[in-house]
Amino acid sequence: MKLKKTSDNADALHCDVLWQFRASETFNVFCVDRVLSPPTLGLILGGEDGIIRVYEMEGQPSAEPKAMVETKGGPIQCLATHNVTRLGQVDILAADAQGTLTVVCGQQILCRQSLASHAITCLQVQEDGRGYLEIVSSTETGLITACQSSSQLWTINLNDHIKVSRRCFVAVKCLLSVELPDCHGHNVQYLLAADDTCQLHLILQGQIVASFKTPAQVTAMAQGVFVPSSQLSMPASPGAGGGHYKQVALGTDTGAIYIFYNMAISAEEIVRSESPITHLAALQMPDSPLDLLLCAGHVKALNVYRHDKLIHRYATKDWINCMVTADLDKDGTREVIIGCMDRTIAALKFSPF
Repeated sequence: MKLKKTSDNADALHCDVLWQFRASETFNVFCVDRVLSPPTLGLILGGEDGIIRVYEMEGQPSAEPKAMVETKGGPIQCLATHNVTRLGQVDILAADAQGTLTVVCGQQILCRQSLASHAITCLQVQEDGRGYLEIVSSTETGLITACQSSSQLWTINLNDHIKVSRRCFVAVKCLLSVELPDCHGHNVQYLLAADDTCQLHLILQGQIVASFKTPAQVTAMAQGVFVPSSQLSMPASPGAGGGHYKQVALGTDTGAIYIFYNMAISAEEIVRSESPITHLAALQMPDSPLDLLLCAGHVKALNVYRHDKLIHRYATKDWINCMVTADLDKDGTREVIIGCMDRTIAALKFSPF
């Protein structure tokens, strides 16, 4: 799939810093959700010491954690939130460097599962329209495992599917749960898994249904609407009428970003960052048909792209190691929360000039 060039000019963005603070402990990952009781928005940090810390976020984050849970495991590498226990509240899922998944319900450890002998580096929760739920994790040794809160469902070992000459494991670089239309136009919940052999795997119910060669190692992914239909050289997928179609941005170790759309990867990059990419996120803006693409990597900045242009650059004092979006001020538009390796965390609000 080739991209058609455009000469449209993108509007610049204004960025307000809603708040900023420095965490007392080193964290590897964070997420935002209503996990406190009564239901209150919380900033959930996964610590290098294996402790989950939750800061209350009604306005400015609390100076000290409102809740702390010791997972009794290794350094926390991944976090996710979802009502996986079906007990009527949001649960916290923490995956650590020892290959253990811990499910926390109501600030208490509900269960712990050993899923791998190596560190879990990616974690996704996917739920289809029927309510069927899978917690999917992966390691840098090529193991992709799906489970529920107390039992394992299926496992894929990419080393059994990919033959490489080198004497080492195939590493999973990133995972993303995506909703894509099938050949009949019905939306289906797939899992995308990118590895270090430059392949992107489409997984459905524990089976690899397709694999695609990527121009470089894909290290970050985000789903949204990033490219206007006029720039795509193929029609929208069945059932994607009205111009509302699903795209996945693929960030790579070369800094180039490609588009996965309609079961094909663009032959040309849409934009190129100045460093390897580690994080991507989509941000919807009011009255805009296109999402903003937020990009972080081995550079002290957050780059914001609209379509094929860099429209804002927010400088940081260190590399960004965490990035999520959430509606913090309850105005219906999401803000961006970034965390840096120097333990600083900031909430940014973007708006058009």
